[in-house]
Amino acid sequence: MLSIPLNALDTYCVYGVGPHAGDKPGATLRHGQTVKVVSTDKSVVTFGPDHKPKLDEDGVPTIASGNIVPVAVGGPVTVTATVFNADGALGHTQTDTITVSEPVADSSKARATGDLFKEPLSLQQKAVEQPNDTAKAVGQELARPSGQGPAKQAAPTVKK
Repeated sequence: MLSIPLNALDTYCVYGVGPHAGDKPGATLRHGQTVKVVSTDKSVVTFGPDHKPKLDEDGVPTIASGNIVPVAVGGPVTVTATVFNADGALGHTQTDTITVSEPVADSSKARATGDLFKEPLSLQQKAVEQPNDTAKAVGQELARPSGQGPAKQAAPTVKK
């Protein structure tokens, strides 16, 4: 959860975690993966993403970074970071909240408090469940409505 005055400037970083980084923050996106960070109420807060995710102040790679743009006092607003896999399939998501407070009189002292996306986002691809009727062993027949018996197959034709 993050609270930010209307006249404050702050940045965000989303960290990835995955087996290719020893399950520690700093994993980078796999080929074709993308991350999108969105606000459920863009009239209160929105984001200005960096063209390319940056390293944080300790040199740890991020998978998404940019500016938090407070627009109006309000909230809490739910924000979501979502990984999309190379095939467009939905990966893992993480949600958090931002509250935009009244501006601080001395803008040089306007600071955000709290953390946004404190936990890293998993970059492992989710297993895709298949409906039971699409998975069948070789030679297995599909069930037919009762009384119709098994489906008949045409006899192979042999050319001479």
